[in-house]
Amino acid sequence: MPFWTVIFLAARLKIPRDIYDSAKIDGATGYRRFVHVTFPLVANLYLLCTLLSTLWTVGDFTTVYLVSVGPRRRHGCAGDARLPLRL
Repeated sequence: MPFWTVIFLAARLKIPRDIYDSAKIDGATGYRRFVHVTFPLVANLYLLCTLLSTLWTVGDFTTVYLVSVGPRRRHGCAGDARLPLRL
């Protein structure tokens, strides 16, 4: 989480102050400045960070899956979630 915070903070600090001043003169409120100025300028960064976060999460899932279940586990062992249910 701190990694993404630093990335987003750097992106927001890189936006020129003149753009915010122009929006304020045009009568934009804080919400409208974020929606119409800040977000469009950092939208590509949000997309990139979401993609990287998803890839890292999938990588973590693979590690947990291999440690807990593994590809060579025999069917029919106790605790196997793939067992068919019989009533």
